[in-house]
Amino acid sequence: MKEYTAYVCKTDWNYHFPDDADGVTVYFSEESLKKNRKCVEECGIVKIKVSFEEVVEKGKGFRSVK
Repeated sequence: MKEYTAYVCKTDWNYHFPDDADGVTVYFSEESLKKNRKCVEECGIVKIKVSFEEVVEKGKGFRSVK
């Protein structure tokens, strides 16, 4: 099973990750998180693992636009 290392704001992890209706932003490098979030010095960074579990809704697929 493929697994990815990712990073989130520590405040998002502590308070928003489990039940925030709008979700949280996951970054795939520390540099990207630091560049896009100005709260790093105050909040900190958490390193997480992301893996595929199951397809919940298959969807219709993509169609080419002509």
